[in-house]
Amino acid sequence: MDKQIQELYILAKKSEENQKWQEALNYYTSIFVYKDKKDYSVLPKIGFLYAKLGNYKESYKALRKYLEFDKKNWSIYYQIAIVCIHLNHLELAKKYLNQAITLNKQNIKLLTLLGYVYELSNDYKNSLKIFKAVIKQDPHNKIAIKGIIFSLMQLNKYQEAIQFCEKYLKIFPDDLTLKNFHAAILYELGKTDQFLEEIKEISDKDQRYKSFDEYLNKIKTDRNQEYEDFLNDLQTKMIQKTKELEIKEDKKTYLDLSLLSLFSGNKNEAFEYLKKALESEK
Repeated sequence: MDKQIQELYILAKKSEENQKWQEALNYYTSIFVYKDKKDYSVLPKIGFLYAKLGNYKESYKALRKYLEFDKKNWSIYYQIAIVCIHLNHLELAKKYLNQAITLNKQNIKLLTLLGYVYELSNDYKNSLKIFKAVIKQDPHNKIAIKGIIFSLMQLNKYQEAIQFCEKYLKIFPDDLTLKNFHAAILYELGKTDQFLEEIKEISDKDQRYKSFDEYLNKIKTDRNQEYEDFLNDLQTKMIQKTKELEIKEDKKTYLDLSLLSLFSGNKNEAFEYLKKALESEK
């Protein structure tokens, strides 16, 4: 290997280790075009670093160019698919994932990601189909489990969704996402008393609820003015929403008030507004 190229590789690796992505990218780009002899082997690294920097268009170009050099590398199709998701090119993402699966049928990650892309595309029939295929191979795959529940809910198959959810809550009893799904399905099935009980239980256990007051206190300590503006904004919106209620009582306004109360740290008031939202449907 040319001594200068070797030095560039060492510098590039060191920059990567120190997470200096732009610096590493510059070195790998120099290697790629060194003395007009293009080294295609560094293109995956260039594509990876562009993605790290959030430049997905250039990442796509680099990875796509590498495929001209090597069409049998399943991991490159996988990387391009991820970049396509960031670019919201979901049909392209499906295409590249299917090519990767053709080259590596045993890789469960590829199938799981394909299910997720179908979900992002609002194609819930196919996301359900793919996630069920994942579960057959990997019964405890949480991404697929939650993907199945979400897809069933989007397809209004609530009875099937709750049975599936309860099956996995027995396996993962402390999974808060599954608990939230279960509560949401109860709501859709009209089991409002059970729904409210579960929401109360979740809010007591979920760290995001517990830490919210601490979060507000931290803002008050570190950025007092921002904290005041934040609370003033909430208060203004609360007053605005309360005035809306004087004109028209509806589910959406009650739900908005419920969320605003929760964000203000007033859980009891939040649940009262939530009850009124449910009652307004009757």
